[in-house]
Amino acid sequence: MNDVFSRSFFLTILLGLSLAGQPVSAQQAGADNDDSNVLFERSMKELFDTSERISDQPGADEPTAFAGDDRPRWLQGLTVTKQDNPMLEQACREEALAGNTQRLVDQGAYASDSETLHATVEHMQMHHEFIDDNRISHADYLRSLTECEEFCAPLVASLMECHILSVARRPHGIVLFDIDSSRVDRDFRSGVVDEMAREYSTSNESQILLIGRASQIGELAYNRRLAAQRALAVRDELTAAGVPFERIRPIWFGWEPPQIDSVMADEYGMGELLEEYGYDGMNQSVVMVIF
Repeated sequence: MNDVFSRSFFLTILLGLSLAGQPVSAQQAGADNDDSNVLFERSMKELFDTSERISDQPGADEPTAFAGDDRPRWLQGLTVTKQDNPMLEQACREEALAGNTQRLVDQGAYASDSETLHATVEHMQMHHEFIDDNRISHADYLRSLTECEEFCAPLVASLMECHILSVARRPHGIVLFDIDSSRVDRDFRSGVVDEMAREYSTSNESQILLIGRASQIGELAYNRRLAAQRALAVRDELTAAGVPFERIRPIWFGWEPPQIDSVMADEYGMGELLEEYGYDGMNQSVVMVIF
């Protein structure tokens, strides 16, 4: 990893730790309560902005491998943490940030919630400045997240869980595709697509989110395009089944996370499908969610 970037991480953490021992006055405590909501918003905005910026960095179209390391799969990318993901509800975002904030206060790293949130904002701003000034590689940026045990890694993991649980509790279904194909099979067209259209017709002012995926077979850039083609193909089928075009919202992850594994399949009630089609087969798919 770039040594300057590594040092800047430690400087930020050390700055936060040096503040932890300072006393908190009654006036400061009142101010803490007043600006907590603002700091929540700033913290989340910094994270989402970073997700957008890093997508343009060198190597963003290539898989990131951590040799000799078993890193969580979500560290391959941050698509799911972007602000326009409707499965990241405001309440869950705040809960994720509050949980990390409370954890750091309980550990004694910071003296108050407000102090922790200030440190989080400063930390995220440092990310932005370094990315803009140094064009850090995508791989190095993701590697830095794995080493950022105070702020980034726990927060991104919590947001990933928010996305998965948000999908799981809503009406949802999945369309599977053959490898290297974006053609919707007839069985899925007359089955789960029509079922989702009927479910939508009983809802009030809802939308349907389409999450296009591809397996990890093949090149990442190609599979991103394939995931998009799959999402758009399902959109066409839903439109033909009577769902208004403007009420359908397609997004696609390629084979960025969250990939459907056994844990997610169980949450989505798709454990038997995973056993039948396997990991790659389940991720050659589009998940449809009514929200």
